[in-house]
Amino acid sequence: MRLRGIGTFGSALALTLALTLALTACGVAESIAEGFVDDQDVEIRTASGLFGTVVRQTDGSDVRVDRNVLLPGDRGSGDQAIGVVAFGIDPSLQPDKSKLEWTLLRVWVEPAEGDVAGHGPIIVSHLASDADALLAVGQLPNPPGTDIGYIADVTTAGWRDVDVSEVFRQDWDSYRSISAFAIRFTTPTDGDEADDYVDLDPEGGGENRRAHLVLHFGVDL
Repeated sequence: MRLRGIGTFGSALALTLALTLALTACGVAESIAEGFVDDQDVEIRTASGLFGTVVRQTDGSDVRVDRNVLLPGDRGSGDQAIGVVAFGIDPSLQPDKSKLEWTLLRVWVEPAEGDVAGHGPIIVSHLASDADALLAVGQLPNPPGTDIGYIADVTTAGWRDVDVSEVFRQDWDSYRSISAFAIRFTTPTDGDEADDYVDLDPEGGGENRRAHLVLHFGVDL
């Protein structure tokens, strides 16, 4: 009886240890899968020459392109101002054994001139053209690209995120060199003599507020 008791205890101990190891392994796997171990966010910031503002008349013809500023809104002449921003795509940014799960376009909205409350929300569109073509008079489509999201709060300063996962994934998978977006107000112009716009590339405050993409990579088991 004593020997059988010891055997029973040994079997129970072995079973307990096996279950503990199995649960521990399962927990590690779940932690990896749920992003508690190796998930990484990578930022791609726009660069000089890859963003600007297209000033467009109500008939769709462009007046000028102001490079290296992002000032969507309207101008006192009754023209619409559309921000255009592009980001270089570098597949080497992807960590080993990972997959691209989602992408956000992140911009800082800073009220700059006039009253934009009645112009909003801000519409974000995806552009299929190359950056050099976009930042030239007469090259931005009308309407610009495919609408993919919007920014509701246009009157208070702060970061705004727009989910661009689907279209960025298309650019990524098709090996495009850039991913580009147009940013404009729903109401092109109020027709008055005042400029109304926000600044999406403000300086100051000791903070880098340049528009950027946030790429989230998860562990690819």
